[in-house]
Amino acid sequence: MRYRCTEHLCLGCYDEVSGVAQRRGAPLAPGAITVYLGGENEEYEARFSEGSVAVASSITISPDYYRDYLQSRFGEIEDVRKAFAGVDGRRDLPGLVDLLRKARSYQGGGIAADLFYEGVISESIALVMECAAQPNGGRPRMTDEDLAAVDWACAYIARNLGGDLSCTRLASELYMGQTKMKRLFKKATGLPPASYVARERMREAERLLTETALPIAEVGREVGYSKAGAFTEAFHRHKGCSPHRFRQDRL
Repeated sequence: MRYRCTEHLCLGCYDEVSGVAQRRGAPLAPGAITVYLGGENEEYEARFSEGSVAVASSITISPDYYRDYLQSRFGEIEDVRKAFAGVDGRRDLPGLVDLLRKARSYQGGGIAADLFYEGVISESIALVMECAAQPNGGRPRMTDEDLAAVDWACAYIARNLGGDLSCTRLASELYMGQTKMKRLFKKATGLPPASYVARERMREAERLLTETALPIAEVGREVGYSKAGAFTEAFHRHKGCSPHRFRQDRL
């Protein structure tokens, strides 16, 4: 796939991705931030293999906003494009991932939607600029081998949300001890493995409740809960409402 673009920033996060490769930028991986810095009349290129899968949340920011508007409001600020380039491929920014997914699931309209999306843009820039202000961009120091292991684990989690995703199982799949696996995972993603798994399961449950007519018990099984009551309890802790109410509010 190729197309020419105007200048822009694109910030995203893939829930699922396989068989897709960009010509430039960090490798695409589930749960990792992806950034594309589009230049005026530049060509974007990505290759899709047969059977490729891509499910993502993203926002696009125009130079009118990140250059003209921000400069007029705050005066001289650091290079926003450079700051965004610094978060490409990172997994340790759960707040930014949650913000992008929240933007995708929002269903409001009118002035409420305008205000909501303006808030999303402002918060995303704030989070990125906050990272850029930290030593080494706030980036965890990890070897390529360790980062590859976490990338593999996150992809495995995305493919097996209905299965056994215990720390014991993940460590076994990675051929490493649980203590090391937990330490690397927290360092790379900002979350312990169990918290990351719980978040991904609830995000998938939200999607299934919104986009499908599957019975609630079946939704629970799809995300690893064999008992409907346990799924309802976990969902309520995550969203503050039952799966049934969540679905009804989005009809």
